[in-house]
Amino acid sequence: MVFIVVGAIILVIGLKYLIWPAKHPEEVVAYKSYLASTSPAAFAYAQKEARNVHLVLGGGTVLLGIFIHWLHWDNFFIIWLFLSVLITVSIFAYVETKLKKYLIKRHELPRDYVDPDENLAYRQHHWVKGLRDRLK
Repeated sequence: MVFIVVGAIILVIGLKYLIWPAKHPEEVVAYKSYLASTSPAAFAYAQKEARNVHLVLGGGTVLLGIFIHWLHWDNFFIIWLFLSVLITVSIFAYVETKLKKYLIKRHELPRDYVDPDENLAYRQHHWVKGLRDRLK
Protein backbone atom coordinates (compact mmCIF):
# COMPACT_ATOMS: atom_id res chain seq x y z
CA MET A 1 0.00 0.00 0.00
CA VAL A 2 2.95 2.34 0.54
CA PHE A 3 3.88 2.31 -3.14
CA ILE A 4 0.28 2.91 -4.18
CA VAL A 5 -0.02 5.99 -1.97
CA VAL A 6 3.44 7.40 -2.78
CA GLY A 7 3.00 6.68 -6.48
CA ALA A 8 -0.42 8.34 -6.50
CA ILE A 9 1.01 11.48 -4.89
CA ILE A 10 3.87 11.58 -7.42
CA LEU A 11 1.39 10.98 -10.26
CA VAL A 12 -0.88 13.81 -9.05
CA ILE A 13 2.09 16.19 -8.99
CA GLY A 14 2.98 15.09 -12.53
CA LEU A 15 -0.61 15.67 -13.67
CA LYS A 16 -0.51 19.12 -12.10
CA TYR A 17 2.66 19.86 -14.08
CA LEU A 18 0.90 18.56 -17.21
CA ILE A 19 -2.40 20.43 -16.85
CA TRP A 20 -1.25 23.64 -15.11
CA PRO A 21 2.46 24.06 -15.82
CA ALA A 22 4.33 26.60 -13.77
CA LYS A 23 5.08 29.77 -15.71
CA HIS A 24 7.15 31.52 -13.05
CA PRO A 25 9.49 30.27 -10.30
CA GLU A 26 7.35 32.03 -7.67
CA GLU A 27 4.43 29.61 -8.09
CA VAL A 28 3.67 27.24 -5.22
CA VAL A 29 4.03 23.96 -7.14
CA ALA A 30 7.00 24.37 -9.45
CA TYR A 31 10.33 22.62 -9.76
CA LYS A 32 12.70 25.01 -8.03
CA SER A 33 16.45 24.63 -7.78
CA TYR A 34 19.60 26.65 -8.26
CA LEU A 35 20.15 25.41 -11.79
CA ALA A 36 16.50 25.92 -12.74
CA SER A 37 16.68 29.55 -11.64
CA THR A 38 19.63 30.45 -13.88
CA SER A 39 17.53 31.41 -16.92
CA PRO A 40 13.92 31.28 -18.16
CA ALA A 41 14.87 28.55 -20.67
CA ALA A 42 16.41 26.46 -17.90
CA PHE A 43 13.27 26.90 -15.79
CA ALA A 44 11.05 25.78 -18.67
CA TYR A 45 13.30 22.78 -19.36
CA ALA A 46 13.28 21.82 -15.66
CA GLN A 47 9.47 21.96 -15.57
CA LYS A 48 9.23 19.74 -18.66
CA GLU A 49 11.69 17.17 -17.31
CA ALA A 50 10.07 17.19 -13.86
CA ARG A 51 6.66 16.63 -15.47
CA ASN A 52 7.90 13.68 -17.51
CA VAL A 53 9.73 11.95 -14.67
CA HIS A 54 6.84 12.49 -12.24
CA LEU A 55 4.38 10.94 -14.68
CA VAL A 56 6.59 7.95 -15.51
CA LEU A 57 7.78 7.21 -11.98
CA GLY A 58 4.38 7.90 -10.43
CA GLY A 59 2.60 5.55 -12.81
CA GLY A 60 5.29 2.91 -12.45
CA THR A 61 5.21 3.14 -8.67
CA VAL A 62 1.43 2.76 -8.59
CA LEU A 63 1.65 -0.30 -10.84
CA LEU A 64 4.43 -1.73 -8.68
CA GLY A 65 2.31 -1.11 -5.57
CA ILE A 66 -0.66 -2.91 -7.12
CA PHE A 67 1.62 -5.82 -8.06
CA ILE A 68 3.06 -5.98 -4.51
CA HIS A 69 -0.46 -5.92 -3.04
CA TRP A 70 -1.57 -8.65 -5.46
CA LEU A 71 1.34 -10.87 -4.31
CA HIS A 72 0.43 -10.17 -0.64
CA TRP A 73 3.88 -8.77 0.11
CA ASP A 74 2.44 -5.86 2.07
CA ASN A 75 4.01 -7.16 5.27
CA PHE A 76 7.45 -5.85 4.27
CA PHE A 77 6.38 -2.32 5.17
CA ILE A 78 9.82 -1.02 6.22
CA ILE A 79 11.43 -2.15 2.94
CA TRP A 80 8.70 -0.50 0.83
CA LEU A 81 8.93 2.68 2.90
CA PHE A 82 12.71 2.88 2.41
CA LEU A 83 12.42 2.20 -1.33
CA SER A 84 9.71 4.82 -1.74
CA VAL A 85 12.07 7.44 -0.31
CA LEU A 86 14.74 6.35 -2.79
CA ILE A 87 12.25 6.68 -5.65
CA THR A 88 11.35 10.19 -4.53
CA VAL A 89 15.00 11.25 -4.25
CA SER A 90 15.76 9.76 -7.67
CA ILE A 91 13.31 12.23 -9.23
CA PHE A 92 15.39 15.18 -8.09
CA ALA A 93 18.68 13.51 -8.99
CA TYR A 94 17.44 12.75 -12.51
CA VAL A 95 16.08 16.24 -13.17
CA GLU A 96 19.21 17.95 -11.83
CA THR A 97 21.46 15.73 -13.96
CA LYS A 98 19.43 16.44 -17.10
CA LEU A 99 19.35 20.15 -16.30
CA LYS A 100 23.12 20.28 -15.76
CA LYS A 101 23.73 18.57 -19.12
CA TYR A 102 21.30 20.99 -20.78
CA LEU A 103 23.08 24.02 -19.34
CA ILE A 104 26.51 22.67 -20.27
CA LYS A 105 25.36 22.12 -23.84
CA ARG A 106 24.10 25.71 -24.03
CA HIS A 107 27.23 27.06 -22.24
CA GLU A 108 25.05 28.58 -19.50
CA LEU A 109 26.27 26.63 -16.48
CA PRO A 110 26.96 29.19 -13.71
CA ARG A 111 30.58 29.73 -12.75
CA ASP A 112 29.89 29.30 -9.06
CA TYR A 113 28.13 25.95 -9.51
CA VAL A 114 29.80 23.21 -7.48
CA ASP A 115 29.01 19.72 -8.75
CA PRO A 116 28.31 17.52 -5.72
CA ASP A 117 29.79 14.43 -7.36
CA GLU A 118 33.06 16.13 -8.31
CA ASN A 119 33.31 17.81 -4.92
CA LEU A 120 33.34 14.41 -3.23
CA ALA A 121 36.12 13.18 -5.52
CA TYR A 122 38.50 15.95 -4.43
CA ARG A 123 37.88 15.55 -0.73
CA GLN A 124 41.08 14.61 1.07
CA HIS A 125 41.02 12.09 3.85
CA HIS A 126 43.03 12.99 6.93
CA TRP A 127 44.01 10.40 9.45
CA VAL A 128 42.78 11.25 12.92
CA LYS A 129 44.72 10.02 15.89
CA GLY A 130 42.61 8.20 18.37
CA LEU A 131 42.93 8.12 22.14
CA ARG A 132 45.35 5.19 22.09
CA ASP A 133 47.64 7.01 19.68
CA ARG A 134 47.63 10.10 21.85
CA LEU A 135 48.50 8.17 25.03
CA LYS A 136 51.60 6.54 23.50
